[in-house]
Amino acid sequence: MSQAFENFIDQTVREAIVLVEITPKQKLAGWSKTAGRTNVWEITFENFVGTDIQKGGLYRKLTGLRQNDVDLTEVASIAACDAAAGSWYYSEQSLGSTSTLYCSTTGSVDPDLYTAMVSFFR
Repeated sequence: MSQAFENFIDQTVREAIVLVEITPKQKLAGWSKTAGRTNVWEITFENFVGTDIQKGGLYRKLTGLRQNDVDLTEVASIAACDAAAGSWYYSEQSLGSTSTLYCSTTGSVDPDLYTAMVSFFR
């Protein structure tokens, strides 16, 4: 530990500025079994949402999928998702269009049995 930090901590009166990194998340529910796949479930995800707070709307770049407390692994295709339990694939469409998120949970069961959270903006 640096001497400067130790001196700072020892001070009885001090001003601290705290930097916080926030990763927005959204809980997803209502998954459907993907036709023709053994272990894959799907749900639509809007990558662009209208809002009064941000003029013109807000783009949400999907960056992760979490099952309860486990981060799932992003893969490059639906087939790869079907082959690997604990993975996800995102078929993002153009802005304003509905995109589809595919998931194979660690137990290869319906994601609605877990708490499934997507994160965006890393």
